Amino acid sequence: MNKRVVLLLVLFIVLGGVAWWLSSSNTSNSKMSFPDRDFAVENVDDIYRIFIADKKGRTVDLKKQSDGRWLLNDQHETFENPINVILRTIKSLRVMYIPPKASEDMLIRGLASDGIKVEIYDKKGDNMKTFYVGGNTADDLGTAFIMEGYSKPYIMHVPTQVGGIRSRFAVKDADLMSRWIYRAKYDNIEEVSLQYPTNRNKSFILTKDGNNFDVRPYYDVTPEIKSDILKPAAEAFLIGFEKLGAESHVTDEFLRDSVSSQVPFVVISVKEKDKPSKELALYPIYDMISEDYRKVDFVQYEEFVERYYALSSDGYFYIVQDHLFNKILWGYDYFFEEGQSYDDLLN
Repeated sequence: MNKRVVLLLVLFIVLGGVAWWLSSSNTSNSKMSFPDRDFAVENVDDIYRIFIADKKGRTVDLKKQSDGRWLLNDQHETFENPINVILRTIKSLRVMYIPPKASEDMLIRGLASDGIKVEIYDKKGDNMKTFYVGGNTADDLGTAFIMEGYSKPYIMHVPTQVGGIRSRFAVKDADLMSRWIYRAKYDNIEEVSLQYPTNRNKSFILTKDGNNFDVRPYYDVTPEIKSDILKPAAEAFLIGFEKLGAESHVTDEFLRDSVSSQVPFVVISVKEKDKPSKELALYPIYDMISEDYRKVDFVQYEEFVERYYALSSDGYFYIVQDHLFNKILWGYDYFFEEGQSYDDLLN
C-alpha cells in the first residue's frame, strides 16, 4: 500500500470521526447556542404544570397529580386524549425554518395581538419554558413561536404531523374536562333507579346486596311484577354503568336554562358504596328524516333520537349519544321478560 493511499485512508477516518462528533453534538450545541429556539421538552414526564392564556382572558391551568392524573383549574378531572396531544406536541416541537428578516415585524405584531402564552413547570414548580404561540403560516404547514425574553420569532412544526399546531394550544375548559359520567364498578353499586316521568309504569328501582337483586316499581301506583328476576339481566344492566361517557361538554348557559325547564325523558340515579347518589337527566334531541318525495305521493316525516342533552347532579351539562346509553335505558318489566327493547319508551 503506497503512502498516498495510506494518507487518504487516514484522512477519511479523521473526517468521518469529525462528522460523527458534529452530528452527535448538534442537538446539545443547538440548545446551548440558540436557547431562543429551544421550545421542546424532550422528557415530558418532567412536566407537572402547564398554564395557557390567550389574549381574550381565557386561561387553562393543568396540574399533574401524584397518581399521574391531570387536574384542570384545581377542580375538574381531565380528558386524557387532549392532554396527551399537548404533551406530544411540546415534546416534538422543531424549527421548520427561520423566517426572513423582512417578515419578523409582522410575525411579532401577530404574536403580540393574538399570541397564546404557554408556561411549563416542573415538579418543584420551577419554570422550564415560557413561549408564545402565534398564527399558522399561509400554507398552514407551520406556526409562529417566540420564546419569552427573546425578540426573534421562529416557524415551528411537528415533523410527523402535517399542518399548523396553534389549535393544539388554543384549548378551552370544555375541551379538556373529563367526559366520563359513570365509571361505577359493578361490585360497588348498591342501587340504581330510572324514573320515566311520561312512562311511569317503566320506572323502577334496582337494589343489589351481594349477589342478590331486588327490582321494584319506582311509583307506588305501578303494579308489582311477581315473577322471578332474571339475574343475568340484572348483572348485564349494572355492568353497563362501568363506562358511560359523553360526546362533549356544553357551556351555553342559555341552552342549559332552556333544557332544564323541560320534562326529562328519564332521570337516572346511581348509588355506589361510600358515595352520594349521582343523578343524570336526559332530554332527547329530536332529528327529522323524510321519505324520498320521488317515491311517495306525499313527504312523510319521522322523528328519531341519536343524542340527548344530559344534566348531571354534579353540575355538568353534556351531549350524550343514544347508541352508548341505550344499553342502560331499561324498563321495569325488562328484568322479568327476555327479548325486550327500549324503543317503546320513546314512543
